[in-house]
Amino acid sequence: MAQRGNQVQLERRIPRSLASIVARLTQDRPDILTRADIATYLEATSSDGEVEATLRQLQSLGWVASTPRHGVWAFVAPGEIQPRDPFIDLRAWQASDPTAVFALAGEAVAWRLGYLARQYNGPTSIWVPHGTIVPSGIRRTVSTITLGWGPDKAAVLGPDRAWLRKRKLDLLRWSSGLPALGPEALLVQLSARPTSFHPWADLAPNLTSLAESCGAPRLLDLLDNHKTTVYQRAAYLLDTGGNPSAADQVLAGRPSRSLSHVVLGAGPDSVFSAKHRLTDRLVAPFLTQYGKA
Repeated sequence: MAQRGNQVQLERRIPRSLASIVARLTQDRPDILTRADIATYLEATSSDGEVEATLRQLQSLGWVASTPRHGVWAFVAPGEIQPRDPFIDLRAWQASDPTAVFALAGEAVAWRLGYLARQYNGPTSIWVPHGTIVPSGIRRTVSTITLGWGPDKAAVLGPDRAWLRKRKLDLLRWSSGLPALGPEALLVQLSARPTSFHPWADLAPNLTSLAESCGAPRLLDLLDNHKTTVYQRAAYLLDTGGNPSAADQVLAGRPSRSLSHVVLGAGPDSVFSAKHRLTDRLVAPFLTQYGKA
């Protein structure tokens, strides 16, 4: 590693025996690599090297880095000291267990869907079905949340493809190629577990955009089996965001006709909504600060 001024340059040797495979890796820039992937690259480059020996060389020279999952490595591209992908641990989990069910949630999707002005720097929020055991090496970089949905619901948690096209978001890469919650599923998370989401101050001025993105039929499907209080918070957030039609449908679809008093947030200032029987100590105070109340 050489130092020039304030720049750190990583000088990595490329032995002749690895030249072809490093060239292909640099061209493809795969996020993660398994033994099977290395075998494929060796075959594609007509190399007579062995998988294990090649992996040892690549790792010792800094071209691949270990991940929390056994048998999975991350490619370190030229000019990088370590992988820059914030989701490398999740990709490694996918590669080591193709049956793993999870989805980006909370701040991770709110930013990618355009509801936050800046990226959240805390642990990556993911939804997992109840009872899922997240591998120990992955737990240190993620914050998990369960929302009463089983693995069978995973296929309908993401955003509608037509909506993604309308928002000019890449159908495959908008969430870095990982499964992720769509607007309706995100709203259910905010309504069911408000404390699982941290940058409410950044979300509040974009609540209109989130509310407009939500369709009542999909929301009602995802809210099924949730408590009435979750319907109340969801309807309130929709109303506050300027989607009263969806709000009314959600409130009308609640499981109990009676409304118990529910609180959103725990701040010192509050606004009471008689329609939803809800005391808002979270969103309305932020909107007042932004002059949008």
